Amino acid sequence: MPAMTILSQSGPLPVSAQFTAPADGPVAMFVSGSAWTQTGGKAIGAMLSVDGATQGVCPGYCNEASSHHTLIPVMLTMNLSYGSSGAHTVTLTASTTDTVSDVNDFYQVTLLY
Repeated sequence: MPAMTILSQSGPLPVSAQFTAPADGPVAMFVSGSAWTQTGGKAIGAMLSVDGATQGVCPGYCNEASSHHTLIPVMLTMNLSYGSSGAHTVTLTASTTDTVSDVNDFYQVTLLY
């Protein structure tokens, strides 16, 4: 299965990247990253959107405050289309109000087609 790295960069969130669809139809995106919270005992996460439509979340949980945690990597399935140009935008944003990220957090989105 061919793969294409769409986004590979440090935070803070939000981060985004443009890409051209290499396929017209079903694809999967593998999403990973890290984040933290200022208050312990909170859910955190990074939400993936493609062209403004939410596709899913990499979730996490912080027992303690101010400690960077790896988010649970997820594989999200969706349909892409070439449309008129095949151009799309992928965006990662904080999925909760308690999610904090900075330059010490890293994000990657890989397209499998």
